[in-house]
Amino acid sequence: MTAVEGLLYFREMRPDRGRALYEEALAGFGHNEGKRRALVSISLAREEALAGTPFIHAAIARARDECSRHGHPVLSRLLKVLPTERQ
Repeated sequence: MTAVEGLLYFREMRPDRGRALYEEALAGFGHNEGKRRALVSISLAREEALAGTPFIHAAIARARDECSRHGHPVLSRLLKVLPTERQ
């Protein structure tokens, strides 16, 4: 639920709080939850892009890194549709 709260804060134009909640969610995942980490990383990167923050490139790099560890086809497709610049 922490990541969902982060998303809500981003949508309420409070990206600093949203980012902190996403980071908290990511830190809480265990070693066997790599796909979940990758999905949340993708979501964070998307929100950074939609909010137009300067953290977009770091967030995309993190999402790519997380996804490269878990070669799931859906994760790869999600990466392809991520915005790469501020919206």
